[in-house]
Amino acid sequence: MPGRKIIQFDGDFLFPQNDVNRALATKTLDWYHRKTVRDLGFDFRLYDCRHTFATRALEAGTDLLTLAAMLGHSSLKMVMRYAHPSEERKAEAMRMIQMSRSSLKAIAV
Repeated sequence: MPGRKIIQFDGDFLFPQNDVNRALATKTLDWYHRKTVRDLGFDFRLYDCRHTFATRALEAGTDLLTLAAMLGHSSLKMVMRYAHPSEERKAEAMRMIQMSRSSLKAIAV
């Protein structure tokens, strides 16, 4: 594939089914990815981008069902493989629960 240009892809999708020559896009993307990683001299999996996107979408407040649809997953189990809430986000969720419980106690009195 030497000499191939990234213009092999057309359309709105980051990971299309095929490139413009009807070749499997995954094969073309994999070639570019391996070449780029080799040229840069570090290890980086293409799917790390998916993990980052899923985690940031979750932390921005995207609900799991919507995130599953955005990622093209049919189950929440698969989404959980990609979305990784940070320790800070989990701590914030606990603070919100505590605040919520405190306000309920104040109303009940």
